[in-house]
Order: sequence, then C-alpha cells, then structure tokens
Amino acid sequence: VIDALLKIKNPDDGYQTAHFFLQPVSFFCGGQWPHGYLEKVQKPMDYGTIVQNLITGVYDSAEKFAADCRLVTSNCRLFYEGTEDGPVFMEKVNRLEQGMAKQLAQLSSYDKSDKGAKAREKFRTKMLTIKKPEQAFLKDILRDLRATTYTDKSAKITEKATLHFEKPVDTSMFTD
Repeated sequence: VIDALLKIKNPDDGYQTAHFFLQPVSFFCGGQWPHGYLEKVQKPMDYGTIVQNLITGVYDSAEKFAADCRLVTSNCRLFYEGTEDGPVFMEKVNRLEQGMAKQLAQLSSYDKSDKGAKAREKFRTKMLTIKKPEQAFLKDILRDLRATTYTDKSAKITEKATLHFEKPVDTSMFTD
C-alpha cells in the first residue's frame, strides 16, 4: 500500500504526491505544530510513522493499518479544508485516496480470506527474535572501526575515522 502511494506523482510537476505526508506536519513547520492543528486533529498521523509502526509490529490487524492510512488523509482534510492552502492539499489528498482505495480494498479482501488467516497464524507462531550480539563480536567491530583511517585528498590529511566521535562533545554549545 505504502509503495503504491509513493509511486503517485503530481501531474503538474511530476513530484511525489505523498511528499508532505511522509513526516509529521510539525516536521515541515520547524518542529512546531501549526497554530490550531492539535485542536482540529485529535490523532496526528503520517506515512513515515505508519512504516515505523509496521516495522516495530504495532499493528495487530490489517484494519488498524488501514485506519491509520485513512487517518493521514482525513487529518489533512480536517486541518486544510477552507484554508488558503486548502485547494492544493485537497488535490493531493484526493489523488492519494484514489490510489489508496484499491490497495486497501485488496488488503482487506486478502485479510478476510483463508490465505490471509493462514498467513496471520504463521506470523503468530514464528515471531522473530533477534539475539543480542556477543560482547567479543561488538569489541571486534569497535577495534576495526578504530583502526580505519580517512584521507582527505584535498587537504592531504590522514586521520582516524573515529577521531571526531571519540572526543567529548561540548554540550554548552548545544542547549537542546
């Protein structure tokens, strides 16, 4: 579903339609929510968060995934409808909803099928467990990294690749 949405392009400029929906709205506003956003939108959602939720196993059903996909576009409608920027975003939302409708219908159909039920059961019985790496393995990686050098050909300087990561950082310069 997400892959299909990422392939949708704007007809006027050829850019990815989902661009403004891949990050939280606050990302595009300097880390702050736009004035009035959280009053209109109860649960902010974006496709980047949905992908993160997929990877981390937050969704236990296809319907919860689909609900979040629909939430992205409905949040946009809630906030931008009737605003100066509204027509531009409504056009993008309509395009995304058209592309998403077919994909989510197919997902829902598969989820309700016998094949989907078997896939869910297989998933439940074969949970992936990632073992913690052995300490010796991690020390070997660290030793290899510390032995690696970097050469800046224009300045003709060769130094350890990890040099800048091993020095303490002066946090007084970075207050956040």
